[in-house]
Amino acid sequence: MSKAKQQKQSQTPQQPESQKQRWIKYGGNVALSIVVVIALAALVIAIAQRSSARFDTTAASVYSLKPQTINLIRDLDQPIKLVSLYVRPDRPAGGSQSVDYAQVVTDLLKEYEQKGKKITIDVIDPTQDPAKEEALYNEIIAKYGQELTQYKAFLDAFDGEFEQLHKMLADEAVAVQDIQSDQLGRGETGQILLAVIDTIRRSPEELLRAKEDLDRARQQKRPDYKGLVDAVRHALDTLTQREAAIAQFAEQVQANATIAQPVRDYLSAAVVRHRQIEQKGQSLIEQIDKLGEVKVDNLRDALERAVNPILVLGENDWRVIPFNQVWQIDPDVRSTGEVKPRFAGEQQISTAILSLTSQKKPKVVFVRPGGAPLTDPGFPPFQPAGPLSRIAQRLKDYNFEVLEKDLSGQWAMQARMRGMPAEPEPTDEEIRDAIWVVLSVPTQPMGPMPMLADIGPKLAEHLDNGGSAMVLFLPEADNLSTALDAWGIDVLTDVIAVHEKIDTAGAQGTMLEEAKRIPFIFVINEYGDHLLTKPLRALDSLLIPLSIVQTRKVDGVTVTPILPVPQTVPAWGERDINAALENRPVKFDEASDLAPPLWGGAVAAKEGAGRLVVIGSLQFITNGLLTMHDPELLRRGIPVALFPGNGELFMNSIFWLANMETMIAISPAAMDVSRIEPMSESTLNAWRVGVVLVGIPLAVVICGGVVYFVRRN
Repeated sequence: MSKAKQQKQSQTPQQPESQKQRWIKYGGNVALSIVVVIALAALVIAIAQRSSARFDTTAASVYSLKPQTINLIRDLDQPIKLVSLYVRPDRPAGGSQSVDYAQVVTDLLKEYEQKGKKITIDVIDPTQDPAKEEALYNEIIAKYGQELTQYKAFLDAFDGEFEQLHKMLADEAVAVQDIQSDQLGRGETGQILLAVIDTIRRSPEELLRAKEDLDRARQQKRPDYKGLVDAVRHALDTLTQREAAIAQFAEQVQANATIAQPVRDYLSAAVVRHRQIEQKGQSLIEQIDKLGEVKVDNLRDALERAVNPILVLGENDWRVIPFNQVWQIDPDVRSTGEVKPRFAGEQQISTAILSLTSQKKPKVVFVRPGGAPLTDPGFPPFQPAGPLSRIAQRLKDYNFEVLEKDLSGQWAMQARMRGMPAEPEPTDEEIRDAIWVVLSVPTQPMGPMPMLADIGPKLAEHLDNGGSAMVLFLPEADNLSTALDAWGIDVLTDVIAVHEKIDTAGAQGTMLEEAKRIPFIFVINEYGDHLLTKPLRALDSLLIPLSIVQTRKVDGVTVTPILPVPQTVPAWGERDINAALENRPVKFDEASDLAPPLWGGAVAAKEGAGRLVVIGSLQFITNGLLTMHDPELLRRGIPVALFPGNGELFMNSIFWLANMETMIAISPAAMDVSRIEPMSESTLNAWRVGVVLVGIPLAVVICGGVVYFVRRN
């Protein structure tokens, strides 16, 4: 082609696009844009579903795991399964109708699953999916039910053992059948012997009725094998103790001349036979004690008691977290009148995981200088529980091994003298690495007690060897100066904190207000600056009575006061303890009394050498104060503890002494939240599909249309 021709063609004007061409061009661009946007949106959704990135829009970050929890679950050495059995639409007391509390729990479990490589979750609504709940139960049976075979085997074998025991008792009943009351001697001996003969006659029938009850219980769909064996053990305990007493009494009176000769002959021969029955029962008890724990039965019982629980299933053990522990009632309800739930899900779940994965079970030993056991759960109504049994149970719930040590040894001695069973006390070696809870005075003393100062050297030795301890005082108790001197803490047990008496004439108020009016009762809701007191957050603690604790500087020791004596009503340290405790009028005496500021507790730590908590009160952890509820709120169906800080103060102290700071840092969060309301999985998927298939294409079409009309015009 010539140069001239090319130049001519280049100068020829281009033909304008037709309408059809423009539609094809712009429509194709729009279609391509839609396809690209849909692909990108699908990619974003896929990445989001796989990603662990989540955003917590609450002011207090109540749905975000704390760093301590993340550190706990990041490198677990065993798989953990979290299961929510929350029934919709159940709400906690004071809960909002606009909040899906079941979804809140589910969101938290998802956080654990995403942050913990070995954590899996499951969400089951028992009312909507009973088949899934049954499958869970079967899974639990397979996982924790190995011990069931041992218990079932014992019960099967007990059928034969029962026949032997029943025959031995029946033979004795026949042997005493013809004995008459006039053959039994005179006075007290004759009356006791009459009761013994009557017991021997009734024993076979009683044992037979117990066996019939046992057989009926074994016919249930899911027999409680552990409970059945426990019932057998209780019956055997009663039997062996009774047979031992009969044999002992027979030995003592068989030569009594006031007893007829046929009866004396029977008693002489019966001693051996009753000892044989005792030995038979004792042998069966020893077999039972070797069986161990049936976790699946305990789990079933816990699930039956719990409402909307969370299950934490470990490799070899489990925990059940009830609804009221996940959603706790905000203690401010007493002052505001408004019931708000506090979300303690992370606190409870992380505690459970820690207890399941701890390599070594921490030990706490209650050290007392004599007196009756304090932590015994008892056997109501026959044997009352010890005054510290509730706080001991709380320790066990947090996976602590609880022991008790009587340094005087008198209780065990007196128990033997009275023919009472006495649990063997731990040895010095067994409590060496335990956290000591030292009680400055005996509770319910029996007989002459040793000097309380005897505890001092033992406590000092424990602390000097790097041990940790919590020391609780009552007024006028030994101050254990030999043990506490090196830690910069002094307890003035000859002084108690008191405040000016409030005139109650014509006044009415709540139980809490009435308690505050008693001069030696202090309700503390502000605390010193220390790790163990930070989570208390204005929780009320009742300390009664309260000895004064003073601190001083000691090289190498960090000492921090933690329990300030409130000054809402003028308070001081009173020397006349008896007058104060008897609620007689007391006034501040500048010459002898102590002026504020005053403290009722302190903590101390030596670098790498143990820790110490000292509190000038003992009664704050007794059963009555731990379980006391606000009566007015209780009538409204709101079980708010009057003094929730008591138990929390004790447990935080133990966590700190055990170097378990993680458990202190994880505290309940207030449900005062502003957030995007939680969506169910189905709703969320509907939004995803709607946005991808409808929303985005529609937006692109609208944008394309706008561009088209703009260019056309």
